[in-house]
Amino acid sequence: MPLPLPLGSRLCILNPRHQKGRNKVTLMEDITHNFLNHKPAKVTLRGGTVEVRDFDAIREAEAYGAGAAALIPWAVRFRLPNQGLNIPELAARNR
Repeated sequence: MPLPLPLGSRLCILNPRHQKGRNKVTLMEDITHNFLNHKPAKVTLRGGTVEVRDFDAIREAEAYGAGAAALIPWAVRFRLPNQGLNIPELAARNR
């Protein structure tokens, strides 16, 4: 939710059908949007269903990239790449 709740906290609704890793990235992406003071996306409802959602590709890439990078453990970021592991091998270690 783009607006803070009465005591200042925020709410992020995650999809329980998504895998745990996907929800971690979604949550961190939303935290990053808030940290970077990104303007919230606008959603238009018609007849109780979502009809239109604006999309800023640059803003989304920035939040996704920074949020995902924040989730990478120190060992993966610095030590393991120097051991010759490729990106899929690094990702598999953190699931």
